[in-house]
Amino acid sequence: MNLTNLYQYYRNSDDKRLVAFKGPFDKYIISAFADFVFKYTEKNKKIFKTFIELAQNVAHYSTERKETEGKSVGVGSLAIGSSDEIYENFYVLSVGNKIKKSQFDILNKKCEIINNSSKEELRAYKRKERALLHGANDNAHIGLIMCSLIANSEIELVEDPLDKDHSFFTLNLIIERKGAKNSEL
Repeated sequence: MNLTNLYQYYRNSDDKRLVAFKGPFDKYIISAFADFVFKYTEKNKKIFKTFIELAQNVAHYSTERKETEGKSVGVGSLAIGSSDEIYENFYVLSVGNKIKKSQFDILNKKCEIINNSSKEELRAYKRKERALLHGANDNAHIGLIMCSLIANSEIELVEDPLDKDHSFFTLNLIIERKGAKNSEL
């Protein structure tokens, strides 16, 4: 049996990482982390709201599923912290989960539109997307628009192919710390 050496993880972890998690994103996990995130980010509403939106996306749209209390919930990963001196006035929020490769291309195109739009254009785009809703999966795109508006940040997507049909996708957002001085990137 090969057990995880938690000390190795502890030793290699960045001191600036506030929290990291891998597992099912059910309502209890989201609620517990929401309380933690709000408290330990100086009650930063931007990171709190963005965390809730992205955690719900993992819960609803991850192709890796786990049964909890008779409900199927998405499995994924979350990390919040600041990666280096460049981002000392910012939090870096990262979430990731397994998706179909075809979904990544759609998400990537949506994020390109989001990242190249002004706030006014994003608001109009959100209204347009909401009017076009056809199925449950369409809501994820509105959530990405909301995250960009709330965080006032571009969305970075990273794809790691897993097999011929699936990828692990990571979404990164940089969110200004409350009261940060000289916080231009």
